[in-house]
Amino acid sequence: MFDLVQQLERKFVNEYIRTNLFGKEWHTRVWLGTFPPGPEMRDFHLVGRWADLVVFEPNIATIIEAKLEPAAKAVGQLLEYKNMFLETPRFSMHVNDQVNLKLLTSRVDTQVQELCEQQGVDYEVFRPDWVQFYEKQRFRT
Repeated sequence: MFDLVQQLERKFVNEYIRTNLFGKEWHTRVWLGTFPPGPEMRDFHLVGRWADLVVFEPNIATIIEAKLEPAAKAVGQLLEYKNMFLETPRFSMHVNDQVNLKLLTSRVDTQVQELCEQQGVDYEVFRPDWVQFYEKQRFRT
């Protein structure tokens, strides 16, 4: 089930891009952080942190974590990603940019939404047509 959810979340992100990011610069599966020196540098990619999507606009970078099912842990991930983004050498030109955080999900969860508000994270609901079918399969008894 884990691999299927991961694949569906990629589909979710790709559809969001097609629907909402026309004409904007964006990158998916963005590795964040710094590399340790020495021969371990290459292997570090395997254990690093990966943001689902980063969108760049003039003087603004938005880091997006996508979860088909809202999860409070995504808020912690985003807060960590923000710090790591500012330390990532390939994004050094954005160090003075405003960095926004967004949890992209398929439905409202008021507790997670309130946590997002408390932490300064945008909460966006995006529901492509296939999400309803996914939810019927996922939550059937």
